[in-house]
Amino acid sequence: MKTIHTHALELSGSSYEAGRLLGSRLASVPGLKKRFSSGFPGFGLTQFNQASQCFRRWCPGLTQELAGFADALGCAPEQVLYYGMTWLTPRCSHLALLPSMTASGHPMAARNYEFNDEAEDFTVIKTRITGKYTHIGTSVLGIGRDDGINEMGLTVTLSSSGFPVGPLPEMRRPAVAGLQFWAVVRTLLENCRDVKEALSMLKDMPVAYNLHRGGCRQGGRIFLLPLKPPVLRRPRGERGQLYKKAAPVPCCQGTGLHGETRH
Repeated sequence: MKTIHTHALELSGSSYEAGRLLGSRLASVPGLKKRFSSGFPGFGLTQFNQASQCFRRWCPGLTQELAGFADALGCAPEQVLYYGMTWLTPRCSHLALLPSMTASGHPMAARNYEFNDEAEDFTVIKTRITGKYTHIGTSVLGIGRDDGINEMGLTVTLSSSGFPVGPLPEMRRPAVAGLQFWAVVRTLLENCRDVKEALSMLKDMPVAYNLHRGGCRQGGRIFLLPLKPPVLRRPRGERGQLYKKAAPVPCCQGTGLHGETRH
């Protein structure tokens, strides 16, 4: 039988006093003091100042309570785990430019990707499957693709739209049964000649992952397609717009204190 210890507390006084009381109580529980006062990976003074400004504006009393909490734990306020877990900032992003915006006269796609290095293959694969378009891209689990470009010039990238969906305990459960993003990316690269074919294939595809998918092609067509299962929202205006961009993803640690995942 699994035993779980629970606690019941009563906090009163000023915001600072309530925070200090909570900190002193938690500090007496083995392991909790270190857990709550060891900071958060990638959260420094810049993020602390931004978070504090936001807290003061929208959460009156919170910074004072955190100050009392930090004093009780004997750490600097920026080392309080609550800060790094509560102040969320965008991470992964991507964009596509039409030829009229580039010096070379070619369409361009770019993406920055800030997930977890331990989950990456760090492998670029050029793939030639008989009867399919040749493509080159970064792999996931060997067979899947993060992004890539095929022989027809179709480029596909992605970023997560919110907390990533997947089978791991720290990930969000899928809303529908369907495909993970790396299967979708590879399918588009191998089977689609252009943006029109990619959108047509995506229309009825069971995609279980929440993502912003972007793409462009030599002919000067680009798309940004938000997919949040079970709803697919088609992009507005594939022509005439000079660029599309997306940076929809909040920064969020998996669960607890382990891992350095940024979504």
